[in-house]
Amino acid sequence: MSKQWGYTTAREWIGDSVLVQPEGEEALSLRLVKVIDKGAAGPYEQFSLLFSGAVERFLRQGLYRVEHPSVGSALWMLVPVGQDEDGYVYEAAFSISKTAESSKREE
Repeated sequence: MSKQWGYTTAREWIGDSVLVQPEGEEALSLRLVKVIDKGAAGPYEQFSLLFSGAVERFLRQGLYRVEHPSVGSALWMLVPVGQDEDGYVYEAAFSISKTAESSKREE
């Protein structure tokens, strides 16, 4: 990712779509539906992003190139965690160094 971000910034993206590029397959779009605060562990903030994808395409657990217009592209571990009314639900969990925004959230 080209820009430092954290839990607070990710919450602003709820409703946004990310482009996921499975290796050797056509890219697909996932919509961010929820950001879950998992608390802090020392100098790290922990949170998960839940995405909804179409029922027609299933992604197995694995590393995928994910692109978002605000932060660029990176490899994320995506894990299928269930289904909703739209299709499959995937989780990406993060434990990253606290940013200035996360320090303000703790005050």
